[in-house]
Amino acid sequence: MILKEIPDIRIFWSHDPRITAQWGNLDPYKEVSNYPPVYKDISLVVPKEKFQKDLKEEQKSGELELTRDTESNFFAITGIIRDVWGDLIEEVKIIDMYENDAKFWEEKTSLTINITFRSIERTLTNEEINKVYFEIREKMKGGLGYELR
Repeated sequence: MILKEIPDIRIFWSHDPRITAQWGNLDPYKEVSNYPPVYKDISLVVPKEKFQKDLKEEQKSGELELTRDTESNFFAITGIIRDVWGDLIEEVKIIDMYENDAKFWEEKTSLTINITFRSIERTLTNEEINKVYFEIREKMKGGLGYELR
């Protein structure tokens, strides 16, 4: 309890995966929110060479695993998203990857990224989430050469 800086022993009894995932390291305990999450998706068209792996090889348990090809670019996208308002962003993950040369031109891949927003302090309003979401969309348009769908 002292090593992890846990404020209440009852936290050890929790079966919440956001809490139990923290037991495997020596980092101080990070409080988890009791407030509901909000999910938003962003769809991008990105250069194919940045995300080469076949969707069938990457898909596992309904989520896409990061590979060497996707890692650096995924982290660039994640960095942009977290820069906008990092304390509200709980999770960023790729949920879909689609290639269709006729629809997206050759050398392009469509990605759908799911963003989970959650506050430790309160329930987030639609206005707050939409403001952050549109800031993220504006930042995505610049810099990396990604196109929003």
